[in-house]
Amino acid sequence: MILDEGDAVPADARLIDGSVDVDMSALTGESAPGRREASSADAVRGALITATDIVFGGTTVFAGHATAVVFATGMHTELGRIAALSQRITRESSPLEQQVKRVAWLIALVAAILGLAFIPLGSLLAGLSLKDSVTFAIGLLVANVPEGLLPTITLALAMGVRLLARSGAVVKNCPQWRRWGRQR
Repeated sequence: MILDEGDAVPADARLIDGSVDVDMSALTGESAPGRREASSADAVRGALITATDIVFGGTTVFAGHATAVVFATGMHTELGRIAALSQRITRESSPLEQQVKRVAWLIALVAAILGLAFIPLGSLLAGLSLKDSVTFAIGLLVANVPEGLLPTITLALAMGVRLLARSGAVVKNCPQWRRWGRQR
């Protein structure tokens, strides 16, 4: 593989000739480009990411010219390993999400029971036709779903965040804390 200024590195490769400055921010988060040289004395010491004679797929060549031999492609590259690790993480729902889901199911269940109960009641006691009873039951189903549930939850969360901010609390991603606590 021949690398020149402006090229996107397509795979992990070991430099065999030349040197390049590479933007490795996708892998390391470093904003400054890193120098990669073929004749590096510390090329094989330490972790693969710190080897100075290797360029990684998903990076960009800022300056220089080099020739390299590809040794990893696709999911076998360093960027592929990171992608594989990020796919293993499962997101747990927060206690608030679980409670809102339970309340939504409860509301749906009550609305369905009321709607289904009105069909025979409307037909037998009120003297409505079956078509009119079903239409009214559908109206009951729709009427039992609260339109203000989402704004109410949003307002309650905003007030809670304001109280936490006033007390100087810093909270970030509480479900993650629960998962880490179980691993320790």
